[in-house]
Amino acid sequence: MGNQRGVTLIEMVAVVAVASVMLVSAIGYSVPWMAKQTMRSAVHDVRSFMQLAKIEAVSRNHECRFVVDGVNRTLEVWDMLGNTDPTDDVLLHDGRVPDPVSFDRPDGGTPVTLQVIGAKVFQTVFASDGTVSSGSGDVFFHSAESFGRIGVHAAGGTTISYWNGSAWQVGS
Repeated sequence: MGNQRGVTLIEMVAVVAVASVMLVSAIGYSVPWMAKQTMRSAVHDVRSFMQLAKIEAVSRNHECRFVVDGVNRTLEVWDMLGNTDPTDDVLLHDGRVPDPVSFDRPDGGTPVTLQVIGAKVFQTVFASDGTVSSGSGDVFFHSAESFGRIGVHAAGGTTISYWNGSAWQVGS
């Protein structure tokens, strides 16, 4: 019986303690990383909705608009049916910004500078040639310690940039 093999209780407790410390460290590191990735994903989702509005305008050969509601956190693409009466517009696509992500910017300025159409509701209107007929500007995002920005330009293009702590860095 002197040749038995096994693990003592002290050895088992030591292994569990080391594993617990490693797990807590990994969670502490991954939570800010996950928040940053959620914000980056939201930036790309919003950009996709903007590009979808542009594609719809070109393919339908009349104006379509991208709408962002800062209170309800919704994204919408509307077919304007070739007229200026918003009551007959048709909703083509809708989505939502994830809860951990907010509309905010590092300098405390206005988080959305697109055309104002209501209380914290903004739009960009794309013409049939893909240019912006009204509402060029920026949409700023924040999650944890990360900031992102989408710029919508009059020519119809968009740019994505991220705050590095002192300046905006263009990137995807």
